[in-house]
Amino acid sequence: MVPIELKFKTKQQGAQDIGSMDIFRDIFRLENIKKTHGHCANAFFFMIADYSGYYNKPTGGGLRSVFDTSQGAKILRETVYKYLDNKTGANYYSTFSKKYGDMIFENENEFDWFVHEEKYYLKIEI
Repeated sequence: MVPIELKFKTKQQGAQDIGSMDIFRDIFRLENIKKTHGHCANAFFFMIADYSGYYNKPTGGGLRSVFDTSQGAKILRETVYKYLDNKTGANYYSTFSKKYGDMIFENENEFDWFVHEEKYYLKIEI
């Protein structure tokens, strides 16, 4: 079995901050599936976006700077990922932590996007 997560994000969907948290959540879940099911050698996260919002560095700090999906950004191991400085982040964390506990990754992952014809492609092997 090879667990995968597929995402397609469009500019019309907006809410990049929530989308970024969802990306981290999905990668975290895949890591946990792989860990709890010893017969899973690999897991993969795939994403396509039709705009550069997830690819570009976040500006101005805030939630997107914590859940940074930009080119070259890294999910660091043994780091707690949460943002409580606004209602969106606090509500998301509260819901997530009740189900999964703190979002602490065991492995480092890097966002290495491939850009082609105004589409942004991401593949992360967990």
